[in-house]
Amino acid sequence: MGSLPRGMSVEIEMILKIRD
Repeated sequence: MGSLPRGMSVEIEMILKIRD
């Protein structure tokens, strides 16, 4: 995820945490 912006990566992490 190094190519993705920090904001986008943060959103993905939050979604993954919510799903988990």
